[in-house]
Amino acid sequence: MANEGTIERGDVAPAEGGRAEGGRAEGARAEGARDRILSAAIDLIEREGTDKATTRVIAAAAGVNVAAINYYFRSKDALVEAALAVSWSNAMEDLEGFLRREPWDPRGTLLSIAGFLIEGATVYPRLTRANLFNSGGHPIGPVAKGLATVVESLAGRLCDHFARPLDEAARDRVHAFLSATVFPILVPFSPDRLAGTEARARYASAIADDLLAYFMRKG
Repeated sequence: MANEGTIERGDVAPAEGGRAEGGRAEGARAEGARDRILSAAIDLIEREGTDKATTRVIAAAAGVNVAAINYYFRSKDALVEAALAVSWSNAMEDLEGFLRREPWDPRGTLLSIAGFLIEGATVYPRLTRANLFNSGGHPIGPVAKGLATVVESLAGRLCDHFARPLDEAARDRVHAFLSATVFPILVPFSPDRLAGTEARARYASAIADDLLAYFMRKG
């Protein structure tokens, strides 16, 4: 039997009745190990940053050996990329859920999106930075594409609701709204301004109402 945390391809015995059951159990165990590695990587990226989140530290946190990381991800860079992809996919799922809500409530949707992004950037600032920019400081492709989709979807719904044309001015306003949700957290020129959930809720209301005021104006 393997030591705790060691992944060996042959250490899951087939259940009575054939190899299919054993294959399913082995697959579930392997998937569980991969998920633990990804979860540990996400946690360590937030606590230590990508530079200090070494494969050895991630392996220890996940309860596996370094060889398991090499087996599933081949390299630390590939693991970090996969971990960030998982965290961003989860965020996009939530954002898309806010946009699909029915009946459509413009202010409620904007408050949900703003609160989600502000709190996320507050609680997970390193993970947020790592998701937005690569080590060279350039925007990460899938994230930029995902945010562009959110801009287009949100601008479209607001324009439909307020009977306005979907133009670049509308997109620019929505883009500014989304930027305003994370910029004060990632560039804290006034750290105490958004200290506390009540202060952040007031800020979310302010930027949501500002965007609504633009779309409610005639012409």
